[in-house]
Amino acid sequence: MATLTDSLEDISNFNNKHGMIHKRTRRDSDSGAENDLVVHSLKVKRVKSAGTRRQSFIVKSKEMKAYFRLLDDSVVFDFLNADACKRISDKYLLAMVFAYFKRAGFSTKEFTRINFFVALYLANDMEEDEEDYKYEIFPWALGKGWRNKYIGFLHKRDKLWMKIGYRAVVSKKCCDEVMAINAGHWCWQRERPEHHTGAIRAYKRDPDDDGYPRGPDSTPWLCKQCSQYTEYDSASPGSISWYLSSGSESSQDDTYTMNLSFVPQVNSRFNMEGMYVCW
Repeated sequence: MATLTDSLEDISNFNNKHGMIHKRTRRDSDSGAENDLVVHSLKVKRVKSAGTRRQSFIVKSKEMKAYFRLLDDSVVFDFLNADACKRISDKYLLAMVFAYFKRAGFSTKEFTRINFFVALYLANDMEEDEEDYKYEIFPWALGKGWRNKYIGFLHKRDKLWMKIGYRAVVSKKCCDEVMAINAGHWCWQRERPEHHTGAIRAYKRDPDDDGYPRGPDSTPWLCKQCSQYTEYDSASPGSISWYLSSGSESSQDDTYTMNLSFVPQVNSRFNMEGMYVCW
C-alpha cells in the first residue's frame, strides 16, 4: 500500500504534468475578460460585440436559493466557520464557485457538497498565491481518508475545468455582479482582512502554523493576527435578507441574465509532497 509520502510525492508537479491551472492575479481579472459574468434584469440569449463573443446565461431565483442552501449545509457551513480569516473562502471565491456552477450548466440537484469543494479548490488555484491554505479543503471534502482520495478529487477538479470550457477566469466585476443579485446575504459579508491578502514571505509566517490540513475533527488554528480562533462570527444565517422574489418553479420564476464570460523559518512544516520537511 502506498504511503502518504509515496502518494503525495508528485502533487506539486501534477498541474504542470497535465498542463493544468495557470495562476493569474486579481488585477488580471479586473479588465473584464471574455465570458465575463454580468447580471442584468433582462433576458438575453447571446451578446456579441466587435471582436468579442460572450455567452449569456439565465439565473433563476431558485438557483440562487439552492446555492445559499448549499452554504447552509452542515459540513460546508462548519468549513466556512473554520475559515474565519477567509483565506480560502472569502466572498469573491464563493462568487466564483457560483459562476463555475453556471458555466458548467449544473442543475440545482448538482449544487452538491462535493461540487462546491471541487469548484472552490479550482477558484483557489486560479486566484491565490499561497498554495498551502487550499489543502485544508481535502479533509472537509473527503473525510478522514483524504490522503488516499485526494488524487481522485484533483481529477474531479480537472473534469470541472474541462466542463466549463477551461474558462476558469472570473473577473472582479463579474463577482461583484453575482453578489449584487442578493447583496444582503451573509456569505457576501465574508471580507478577507488586509493582513491575509497576497503572498506571505517565509520570515513572516506564524511559526505555530505548520500548514497541515486540520479538517473538521481537529482544533482550528489560532490566528494571532486576527486575535481569534478560526470561528466565523461576523455573519450568521439569522442575518440573511432575501431580495429575490420567492417565485415559483415554473418558467415564470424571477430570472437574471449572466454573461459568463516557500521556505518557512520553523522547525517543520507540512507540504503536499507528502511529508514534514525539517530544517
